Amino acid sequence: MRDQHRSLAGERHAVYRLAPDLLLVFKPRGHTEAEHAHAYRQRLRILRGRLRVRTACGEEILDARSAPYVVPAGRRHATEALVDTWLVAEAAVAETPAAGTPREGSARSAPRGRRGAPSPRRSRRRLKGTAPVRRRNCQHG
Repeated sequence: MRDQHRSLAGERHAVYRLAPDLLLVFKPRGHTEAEHAHAYRQRLRILRGRLRVRTACGEEILDARSAPYVVPAGRRHATEALVDTWLVAEAAVAETPAAGTPREGSARSAPRGRRGAPSPRRSRRRLKGTAPVRRRNCQHG
């Protein structure tokens, strides 16, 4: 009997738009993206596989255990899939508040301390189960 399970990835690079600023990407082993830059900040989260990212700051190999990798707007970078790799790419066109954080002008106000100032203890807390984000801050463009 022929296997009726069909792979979503196949053998080619594939991009699936999950939301206007969120992409699910498959890169087969050996797939490369030539050096390029985006007009927006990009956050990469590897779901499965390994991805080499090269910038003027250096080279980093990311995998599923890696913290999200942030490429600042305008930073030239290139990628190479070292094995078949699934990743999520988030375009941060405009800063959006973290989940649970009220938006400016919303009815909910920020948690307040004793004297009406925002409580620093609550505002610095990460969401449960999230990893810190690694940012690349080199002086090269």
